[in-house]
Amino acid sequence: MNNLVIVRDGTIGGDIEGGRTEAATKNASGNTVLILGGTIGANIVGGHIDNTGVSITGVANNNTVILAGDPTISGPGIYGGLLTGSATPNLITGNKLIFAAYSGTGTTAANPLGTIANFETYEFYLAKNVKDKDVVIYANTLNLGSGTNAAKVLVFHTPGGDAADLKVGESITLIKATTAVTGSVDPANSTIQGNQGGLLNYTLLASVVNTPGDLGLKLTVTGSSLDERSKVLSEAFYGSVGLLVESFDFAVSEAISGPNAELRVARALGTDTPTNVFGSISYGKVRHKTGSHVDVSGLSGIIGITHMVKKDSFNLTLGAFVEGGNGDYDTYNSFPLSGEFNGTGDINYGGIGFAARLDFAGGPRGNFHLELAGRFGSVKNTFKSVSINGMPVGFETKGNYYGFHAGAGYLFNFNDSYLLDVYGKYFWTRQEGDRVNLESGDVVDFDDVNSHRFRAGLRLTLNSSEKIKPYIGAAYEHEVDGKVSASAYGFKIAEPDSSGGSFVGEVGIALVPTENISLNLGVQGYAGKRQGVTGSLLFVVRF
Repeated sequence: MNNLVIVRDGTIGGDIEGGRTEAATKNASGNTVLILGGTIGANIVGGHIDNTGVSITGVANNNTVILAGDPTISGPGIYGGLLTGSATPNLITGNKLIFAAYSGTGTTAANPLGTIANFETYEFYLAKNVKDKDVVIYANTLNLGSGTNAAKVLVFHTPGGDAADLKVGESITLIKATTAVTGSVDPANSTIQGNQGGLLNYTLLASVVNTPGDLGLKLTVTGSSLDERSKVLSEAFYGSVGLLVESFDFAVSEAISGPNAELRVARALGTDTPTNVFGSISYGKVRHKTGSHVDVSGLSGIIGITHMVKKDSFNLTLGAFVEGGNGDYDTYNSFPLSGEFNGTGDINYGGIGFAARLDFAGGPRGNFHLELAGRFGSVKNTFKSVSINGMPVGFETKGNYYGFHAGAGYLFNFNDSYLLDVYGKYFWTRQEGDRVNLESGDVVDFDDVNSHRFRAGLRLTLNSSEKIKPYIGAAYEHEVDGKVSASAYGFKIAEPDSSGGSFVGEVGIALVPTENISLNLGVQGYAGKRQGVTGSLLFVVRF
């Protein structure tokens, strides 16, 4: 009892038995036979009761036979329990036949096994994809249980891919009998849930077919759908989109549009310092509500240069920058059937950009301004593996990103003591889609993701001191897109949706220790569809 027999290789001509008893009251139960390879030309038996000349009362129950890998099997039969003699012991209860990553050969319609018999439950983890009318294994005779020991198919799983193995109405034969089939499928367990990869769920009907030319144990697909937990993949893809959205705010602010922009672009410092070199870093943690939510934490950096062209009727500031950053994210979901299901991942990005600002000549009380910015770069998103249906579904995706910004506003000057900037802005961010192969083998197609945000706000700066300039601001922002569309096996994955409104508040201080150096310390807070805090430090040198 309770033996483990493993066959890895070789040519086996004698019976392989997990356990054997010839004693009157002993059992041949609880044994496991694992076939990993080799050429098998004999019986494979979980437990053997030999009562030749002996009255035996024992049983052969709860044995497991596992066929894994690519063995060549052509022997007389596979048995959960086997009897030699004339007794009638229980040879079936609890016996299990498992096909584990099985891609074996050796059985065909012309060269079947002798018999498969005396298993109560069957599990099929197939190593190769199947299609309609395929057969997993052939035997001359299939003896299934009946009554309380009627056959139960507990698991059916095939590898992930880019297309569904089976469609509704199609079927495969798990064990095809060429001569006879006996027994039945347990009615209470005739409908089972199967899987392809980690994402595609099948509803299958197990049945015994016993018509001429079509004998055996069959599964027919009655339904198919994506697992509800597949949404975590789209949430993960949004993680990099979220960081790109936040970093674009940061890049535009630091290059041409920040709370002390008039210092950085030298509009207030005369014609002798029209060129600025700046560098800035920002760190933040922001929750993006997407139907569930994604928490994105990231560190972003930017280095750039701006140059101002002064004319009588306007000042034009042109800039270019290099940006980069990294971060991580956590996805949070709760599903009706699966409950709470979360994930995590890492993000890296880098790119270049340009910026331009046009300040028109105004009166002593203020002036209009316009601004433009663009960016281009690449982003990598690594989703760390979680399991769906027992399969790891981690992935890595790489793609390009793009951004465009346009804005307009009016800068009021109140007695040179206060500056009030009233503005409207538009931000577009696109991350290219990708086709990714999950660790499970499933193939997921992500569409391009577009974020379109409109923002209106104001910022008040205390301008009475040449060295210290505190500021405070508030804005309302509305995202009109921000959806992640993806599909697998021809089914749409549930879409995370970040569209909606957010309130943005900011507070900070601009420091000008010398004529050619300035610093800015700022904090931004978000409430609404985006919730969280970011902080930034800017350093500017003027030439």
